[in-house]
Amino acid sequence: MNDNANRKIGLNWRVAALIFLGVIAVWLLSWYYLERHYKVATDAGPFGDMFGFINSLFSGLAFAGIIITILLQREELKAQREELQLNTGALNAQKEELKAQREEFEKQNRNLTKQNFENSFFNCLDAKDTLVSMLNERSEHFFEKKYGELDSYYKTHNHNQPIVNIRSFFYGHEWLIGHHFRNVIIILKMIDKCNLDEASKTFYISILQARMSNDELRVFLYNIISELKEDEYEQPGSITHRERVEIQALIKKYEFFEVLRPRLAVGLIDSSDWELLRQLVYGPLL
Repeated sequence: MNDNANRKIGLNWRVAALIFLGVIAVWLLSWYYLERHYKVATDAGPFGDMFGFINSLFSGLAFAGIIITILLQREELKAQREELQLNTGALNAQKEELKAQREEFEKQNRNLTKQNFENSFFNCLDAKDTLVSMLNERSEHFFEKKYGELDSYYKTHNHNQPIVNIRSFFYGHEWLIGHHFRNVIIILKMIDKCNLDEASKTFYISILQARMSNDELRVFLYNIISELKEDEYEQPGSITHRERVEIQALIKKYEFFEVLRPRLAVGLIDSSDWELLRQLVYGPLL
């Protein structure tokens, strides 16, 4: 309850007290007056009439007291309503403050989540780049040479079964290329499972693509083609059906090779391989 309301209620109570004290004073004075002026029996009639007058006076004063009580109650209710409005305003202010704090906490949590993800993401990218550097130290322009070897292997073997042929090539180079393939797949899975929006995930996919050379991407593309088709003669080190489904879903979801088509398609071993890739990625596993 505010100070103005308290002052109003205190003033009203003082006025009411004065009115009732006045009523008592009038009653006492009337009694004193009647005692002094009506002492004999012949004066009983006027004496009774005077009491009727006093009764009507008291009835009026009682009615006035009721009115005063109503006014006092109205002021008190008004003060309570104002206090309730103040409390409601304070609660709304607290609600807005809590909302702002929650939004700030969520923002900090998102930033922390993003920071933790980026630390892991760039560490994995650095590990991939380190692996590529090691392969280049082993053989200068490693992926360029391996892609040339794959081209020769592809064209000199039975072209009626290109998937089986290139799979044999990658099985033969598993100890060199397999680690790179698994590293890139792990980065893709990491991006897919992170607690970020789709636009951010696409952005990090583009960073991964930018950190891979054209020959590195083409070798990875043919490695994907070789792994997405199952056959009855699985060799040691081949991935499971579940892993194939996961890889297919990742490549399809982020259109990993679609956005690179202008960059990669002209350098494929055979022009029909792009449609073969699309069939494997967007259709059922063969």
